[in-house]
Amino acid sequence: MALSACAEPNELTIARPLLVPGAGYAPGVLYAVIDNRTALTDTLVAIELRGTIVTLHASMSAGGGPASMAPAGHVAIPAHQSVRLAPGGLHAMVEALPAGIARGDSVAVTFRFARGGARAVFAHVVDYRDVDSLTSTGR
Repeated sequence: MALSACAEPNELTIARPLLVPGAGYAPGVLYAVIDNRTALTDTLVAIELRGTIVTLHASMSAGGGPASMAPAGHVAIPAHQSVRLAPGGLHAMVEALPAGIARGDSVAVTFRFARGGARAVFAHVVDYRDVDSLTSTGR
């Protein structure tokens, strides 16, 4: 029996993936927009980048004081909504980037979801000075 046309035609997509290498021994940061076009909430369970350790973190500030950061663990992606990995909020920290990654490169990144499986994308390598313009213009 063939699958019916009412099977879920929409999916999870990853838009505007940006990788900012850290200076010196500092970790890099990965930003993106995850769009869940399905009728079910999914969960981002892992991000992989060429064998490096990638962890999700959330930045927080309390009462106008300095911002702090805490591990975010798995992240729910509600049905028909988007979740942004962006400066000042949820983001991915990338430890020990492979040598030689420079501005203008593209790096393969895999986002793993509990329901939707793996989604492979290429993240554009940018400097911090590029991040605001690229994340705010919708590119």
